[in-house]
Amino acid sequence: MSYQIFISYRRDGAEFLGQLLFYQLKERGYRVFFDVESLRSGKFNQRLFQVIDECTDVLVILPKDGLDRCMNSEDWVRKEIAYAIRKKKNIIPVMMRGFEFPDSLPDDIKEIVHYNGISASMDFFEAVMDRLTGQYIQAVPDLGNTKQPDEFDRLLQTIYEVLTEYRDAINNNRGEKINEITGRMQSSLNDLYVIGERNRYLDSEKSEKALSIVDQFNRFVGPFNAFSNSEDRMSDIAQGYARRAELEYRKLIDLVVRNLS
Repeated sequence: MSYQIFISYRRDGAEFLGQLLFYQLKERGYRVFFDVESLRSGKFNQRLFQVIDECTDVLVILPKDGLDRCMNSEDWVRKEIAYAIRKKKNIIPVMMRGFEFPDSLPDDIKEIVHYNGISASMDFFEAVMDRLTGQYIQAVPDLGNTKQPDEFDRLLQTIYEVLTEYRDAINNNRGEKINEITGRMQSSLNDLYVIGERNRYLDSEKSEKALSIVDQFNRFVGPFNAFSNSEDRMSDIAQGYARRAELEYRKLIDLVVRNLS
């Protein structure tokens, strides 16, 4: 299988948006490469360059301070950008909230500031996707690869989008947005629970997937609420709850993505 779009990202701050773009672009018929950063070692690094060679477009996800580590010549985001520039790929900077280009960049990637980029707002993500695919991406989707999502798939997509918005709202301390998202999440999880129970005997695999996501959410929300309700959030006990919540949140995201792909 050859790829059309390569997603370059840094795990810290950009992983969730990368996963969301990966799923959304696949749903629209594109062949997308999105790797797990922790696997970048040895021969796998060379495979990344081979994939970039195949691709027409390279999306570079840029969170706040996302290019700061590129001063290091061994940084893999820098290497991917430099290689894409050298190979004259259609590079699309996807700029998250708070990102600004540094005053100076290494010579091999400084041209990235001249590429047309797009700001990624989670509040208007559908509009972002429409602009990205309609104006920026040059690859042509294979509409034969698209599928009509069923009720379960649509619900998982909604949950993933809500989870991504949730992380963004927490990082930016947007209290009202957190409350609004929490309500939407609870509604979606209730619907997912109904699907799980309804398919317990009709489709045991779908039931197991649905109920496992609900269970994982409960594993996350317990320590998160314990942290939120702590009188001193900087105490060792509260920070322990926070670390546990972060771990369970990552597991929840991974579980949803595995069932979307």
